[in-house]
Amino acid sequence: DARLSTEGACGACHQFDFPGKPGAPMQNTLVEHAASSFASTTCQGCHMPSVTDAGGGRHLSHAFSVLTDPSMIARAARVSAAWAGPRDLDVVIEAGDVGHAFPTGDMFRRLEVRARAVDAGGRVTASATPVHLARSFADRAVGDTSTTFERTQVGDTRVRAPGAGAPRHVVLRFDRAPTSGVVEYELVYQRMSNAMAVSFGVSQALDETIVAKGTVSTKGPNTKP
Repeated sequence: DARLSTEGACGACHQFDFPGKPGAPMQNTLVEHAASSFASTTCQGCHMPSVTDAGGGRHLSHAFSVLTDPSMIARAARVSAAWAGPRDLDVVIEAGDVGHAFPTGDMFRRLEVRARAVDAGGRVTASATPVHLARSFADRAVGDTSTTFERTQVGDTRVRAPGAGAPRHVVLRFDRAPTSGVVEYELVYQRMSNAMAVSFGVSQALDETIVAKGTVSTKGPNTKP
């Protein structure tokens, strides 16, 4: 059916509003895509790539793999880091080969930005408080009653789609100024918060996917206490 090659086939699951709240998207992927520099590329153009079957023929993949394809997630962002002060590491996250905000889809998905300082023996000598990039929501009273509530988006710190905004700058603050060894930083994709993972019996450490990682020296001029 030719309709399966259109964005509408994807929108039924990835573009819809909160119940009873027109214009308040629970998932907003198609709108994000339309605002991106990849708007002329169909959803299927990325998520149904041409693959070779066992007989040597070619067909469009029906795997629809994202979480099970770490290489696709890794292409979604480019990350760099530089010191912004003795204890502050400025991590810059720019959208890569992705046609929507990152992450998109389910409202609880998020990115965790984290870093730690390690010495030559691999011992952690300082750590930074992680920062999360995600949509945030609040339950607000409807009308004058305090017995009926509706969920409303109150913030969105995700990485914007290419062409839809500036890169994200995340400042990680260390508990002490790292002065030796190197600092290892990571951008990690998580399906949910730590508390939600615990409630579902999900091991966050096993479930998450590393998007990008790198190192910076602790011997720069700004890192002295």
